[in-house]
Amino acid sequence: MKILILIRGLSGSGKTEHADLIVGDHEERAEITVDRFFEDDEGHYSFDFTRIKEAYEWCKNETKQLLEEDYEVVVVHNSFTRKWEAEPYFNLAKEHGYEVQVISLYDGGLNDKDLSDRSVHGLSSHQISEQRKRWDLNIHPHRGNRPRNNDGRYPNPHHPHPYHPHPMYGGYPPPPQNHGNPYNNRRGRKWSGSDREY
Repeated sequence: MKILILIRGLSGSGKTEHADLIVGDHEERAEITVDRFFEDDEGHYSFDFTRIKEAYEWCKNETKQLLEEDYEVVVVHNSFTRKWEAEPYFNLAKEHGYEVQVISLYDGGLNDKDLSDRSVHGLSSHQISEQRKRWDLNIHPHRGNRPRNNDGRYPNPHHPHPYHPHPMYGGYPPPPQNHGNPYNNRRGRKWSGSDREY
């Protein structure tokens, strides 16, 4: 089975390290990233924002060439913050008979300052924060994304606001109950087989 792996994450989250671990010394595996477009022959990195569109087109064409060369595993490690950024790669995989796997690192458990310190692009904490706001939870073509809050962020699925729309509930969940003493719901209940109350 031939696999195209898309590694996505904010700048500084460890995408390159993961790609290197996957490819290793295997001759039948290859990796590519848009960052390589900005490297010179000696490997020195010099980012030019005015050429970013050209760089993404170059990365897509390089990926296509690797797929045509029939590598067993091809790894593309870009930020892929938005769904549309990954769509061409899903199309290439389908055209060349590759299965797509997505590894989503998001922030790697780091805050914006830590990511900024690790970023080879020299991005500021503010720029990392802007990446977070653009982040799509899913980049698979057949999957949707939850609606964002007014600040551009996704609501936390584990701690939804009681009056915020949440897809898990199909709308607005009921208001939370028993805000007071957590033992209030025990009052009036009796132990099994006993006349004693709690």
